[in-house]
Amino acid sequence: DQLSALRDLAEREQLPVSEIFIESKSAKAPYQRPEFQRLVTKIEEGAIDGVLTWSINRLSRNPVDGGIIAYQLQTGKLQFIRTIDRTYRPEDNAILLSIENGMATSYLQDLSRNVKRGMKGKMERGWFPGRVPVGYRNNKETHEIEPDPARFHLMRKGWELVLSGGYTLAEVHRELNRYGLDTIQRGLQNKPIAKNTLHLAFRNPFYCGTIVFGGQRFEGRHLPMVTKREFNDAQRILSRNGYR
Repeated sequence: DQLSALRDLAEREQLPVSEIFIESKSAKAPYQRPEFQRLVTKIEEGAIDGVLTWSINRLSRNPVDGGIIAYQLQTGKLQFIRTIDRTYRPEDNAILLSIENGMATSYLQDLSRNVKRGMKGKMERGWFPGRVPVGYRNNKETHEIEPDPARFHLMRKGWELVLSGGYTLAEVHRELNRYGLDTIQRGLQNKPIAKNTLHLAFRNPFYCGTIVFGGQRFEGRHLPMVTKREFNDAQRILSRNGYR
């Protein structure tokens, strides 16, 4: 939609467009966006003297990238930046562009803080704030975590095999593949559970009701698959067998 609107703007104001840059990387940190860096290089080389963009925050959301664009504009290497609602030129007051860049950076920082606060609040209420491990599923209606009816009992069988002490991890993996335990792939066909995924699962205290996130531990409200004693016993068995 942004691209279509900018094409209409260019046609309406008879601005010749020599190249279109479509950036897919996050603007949170500098030097992380290859298309932005290519744009900056083209401006420095004199190949581009004007930029059409939906909003200033499409160019930058961090002070480093914002400063680069502002400097190119102030020194005349960039003759104008045209957004949907205004034009910035070298002779304009630099404070205005700085304020726009600052607002974009502040928005990103506020968004990050709000997301982190929301995640911590969810954990304090006993719910994991992300995608849950195999054997569980996120209920989109209640926003709670519940056993996955197709996988919970199979994953529990895996824990029982480990706790028996008579199976290696490779053998547990082979048995669970034989039982049909698979993992959900977003937008793709489900795949048999990988050995590494299984190893990480057996090390995850989520299965005994504990949520670990950001170095902190919270008591979960989801149904534990194993007791804390069983979880600790499994860790000793796995470590004894060399699966660290």
